[in-house]
Amino acid sequence: MYDSVKFAFISGIFAATGSAFGKLSGLSIWEGYFLLRISFFALMLITNTTSLTFFVKALQQTASINATLITSATNYIVTALVGFILFNETTSLYWWSGISLILIGLVLIVSNTTEQRTTRNEEKKDI
Repeated sequence: MYDSVKFAFISGIFAATGSAFGKLSGLSIWEGYFLLRISFFALMLITNTTSLTFFVKALQQTASINATLITSATNYIVTALVGFILFNETTSLYWWSGISLILIGLVLIVSNTTEQRTTRNEEKKDI
């Protein structure tokens, strides 16, 4: 279980990093620097591929919804931090409220799925 959490967490970090590299590759300040833009684009592809690799590893070791929850939560938070640090972006209360509602919804889905799985396992033992 611990490895699946670790893999999902790493996947979210790489996904957020890939988004940052994608944004960096499209910035107008790099207009005359074709090689630098290509490098950022290549880094975006590499980090997104790495993110998917770790996500698949997480999926192999736990329920898909658990891996999705951890990856999504990590991605949202790291994206906000990277946006603030690298791009001087601000996030509003609406943004944080929306993210909180999404995460609460995912937690509710995970808890419901886990509850149903436990009930089914108990029913199988009784038979």
